[in-house]
Amino acid sequence: MNHLNYAFDSKNQFWRYIVVIILAFLISNTIGAIPVGILIIAGIFKSGSLDARPENIMDFSAYGIDLNVGLAAMMFAFVVGLIGFALLLKPFHNRTLTGTINGTRKIRWNRIISGFIVWGILMVLSLVLTLLIDSESLEFQLKWSTFIPLFFISLVLIPFQTSFEEITFRGYLMQGVATNTHNRIWALVVTSVLFGLLHSFNPEVKEYGFFATMPEYIGFGAILGLMTLLDDGVELPIGLHTANNFFSSILITNKHSVLVTPAIFESEKINSYVDMITLFAFGAIALFIFSKKYQWNWKTLTEKVKQPVLEVQEDHQ
Repeated sequence: MNHLNYAFDSKNQFWRYIVVIILAFLISNTIGAIPVGILIIAGIFKSGSLDARPENIMDFSAYGIDLNVGLAAMMFAFVVGLIGFALLLKPFHNRTLTGTINGTRKIRWNRIISGFIVWGILMVLSLVLTLLIDSESLEFQLKWSTFIPLFFISLVLIPFQTSFEEITFRGYLMQGVATNTHNRIWALVVTSVLFGLLHSFNPEVKEYGFFATMPEYIGFGAILGLMTLLDDGVELPIGLHTANNFFSSILITNKHSVLVTPAIFESEKINSYVDMITLFAFGAIALFIFSKKYQWNWKTLTEKVKQPVLEVQEDHQ
């Protein structure tokens, strides 16, 4: 498989992966976070209260900041993080960004589109069912003056955020774990758990509890990880993850969410257990659809990750 085999080279020591991941996230959370920091500081001074401590630090309205401006500033950090990660690949591994995505020189854009469409349809269906079954839990708050900017900000910038997470976790780190352990299951488990723990700082975790929310984050990582291993690349996960965050941004918001936006609806509360069941159901549907569409071989999950044997032609002159 091209994606995993791409990492077999002389610069495949695991310490390199640790250093690159740490540096990429440091770049994202320092240089990339400058606009957010400036906005928050300006908002605090504007309000005249230096002790302003909102319940959800991702709710930019608490600082008097326009939610769309805050979202754009937050997504900018991931743009910087992705650029930083791409620049680190050459000196640490002598690899390319596309090679980290699928082990080749070309990106399968049709896979990204397929992942986006399938998961987007599932999310819209989920909203329709909620409106039919429990419409009282949603408050309609559509304002075109704020929604139109939100739509385009989300459409342009959220793909950078989801691509950064997918390429670093399911692309790059999965290559490192798989080729150093020679085991695909270990690669799936390690990247899924770390992906979940990365989101432990999200405001939803603080509000609803670590053990109530972590299964959903880790489970989502596992679904995306399975797709990566079975489809030999991260294009489907990028499309799916982008749809998840894009539609979460524009359809339903919540005051305790990491994406507090002027979405079409606002949910008064989140039932993390219902969300978890819905996620796993949607994940099973998506895996089934893509498995049939792309003729996946599930047996590859248990196969040992082996370094490809290079054929050497001898000169018998």
